[in-house]
Amino acid sequence: MSIKAGADSCESLYRLLLGEKLNYTEDYKDNITFLRFDDSIMLPQ
Repeated sequence: MSIKAGADSCESLYRLLLGEKLNYTEDYKDNITFLRFDDSIMLPQ
């Protein structure tokens, strides 16, 4: 969800490991709502 909003922290970490300098940016999408639902369901056999 963070990647869709414009914050790809995995890519940033990879670039840091390569020794690259990251630049601050405000290039992100504003006013977005992300929802996630996770539940476990057990069915008797």
